[in-house]
Amino acid sequence: MTVEAMRYDAACHPDPAAFDTWAAGGVCPYNGVKVQRACKFTERRDLWSPGPCPRPYDLMAAILAEKCPEWSAEKIAEFRARFSAKETT
Repeated sequence: MTVEAMRYDAACHPDPAAFDTWAAGGVCPYNGVKVQRACKFTERRDLWSPGPCPRPYDLMAAILAEKCPEWSAEKIAEFRARFSAKETT
């Protein structure tokens, strides 16, 4: 997941090649750049490799699948009830 997040972050950067320099021991690609990172995560130089960037939706779905536990039927019902109550007020 870290590799995919780094590729997405690089694809959204004005100079994706800056990630190659960073992986080789250079400074953070976002030093002095007036844009924010596209994805918040803990990067790892040793994992960096250029490659195709995942679609934003696919990356989001993969991160959610990895980091968020399945909701039980009880949790889903609680969530729906909370929002349906707000719609009636």
